[in-house]
Amino acid sequence: MKLIDSVKCFGLNDYEARVFHCLLANGKQAVSSISATAEVPRARVYDVLLSLEKKGFVVQHPEKPVSFSAFSLARCVENIKSIKLMELKHEFHALNALALELEEKIPAKKESLESEVLLLNGKHNVYGKLAELISKAEKEVIICTTEEKAIQKINEFARHFSQARKRGVKIHFKTIKSKKNEMHLEKLKGIALLGENELNARHALIDGKHALIFLDSGNEEKALLFEDPKTIALLKK
Repeated sequence: MKLIDSVKCFGLNDYEARVFHCLLANGKQAVSSISATAEVPRARVYDVLLSLEKKGFVVQHPEKPVSFSAFSLARCVENIKSIKLMELKHEFHALNALALELEEKIPAKKESLESEVLLLNGKHNVYGKLAELISKAEKEVIICTTEEKAIQKINEFARHFSQARKRGVKIHFKTIKSKKNEMHLEKLKGIALLGENELNARHALIDGKHALIFLDSGNEEKALLFEDPKTIALLKK
């Protein structure tokens, strides 16, 4: 029973888990044999098999009598991933369409953030905002980061840097170079102008209009976001 409970963690109900476990353990089997071995009622087993087939866990063999076999667990994980990504794609498409519709019906009040400082908490919010700013950059992106954080930034934003560079945006990436990060910095050659971060600063400046100041807060990422041109000009010096 413990194995069946573990198989359920793949998003399967009790009958589906029993049938999938049966096929994993015994290989290809006819429907009647599956029903007996998995202890699933004959009236239900075919529907269960079709459900597993739709979810990417089993494959049907077109022979008489009809038989089924299970995909490997690794293949099942890839199938689940593909299905979930497709579902997410459709969901985000629907949400984007809804957002556009609501924007027309509920015009948002535009407020200036100049001289206003916002605190962003959590890596998802901080990196999400930085990705947005880089994707909208028109002239220049300046990233100053530490030796350790440089690796994180490159892994997270190399694609965004490359896309911005193709739009003609100048990318400046300043850090403390070391053996630890030199292989990662190689990924930015031809994309960014690499420089030394002599003050060990941690910030991102976009087009001289937007600034993210990363805060030292242990394992949790935090940053201040502001759009004060005078302060940003001082940070660029």
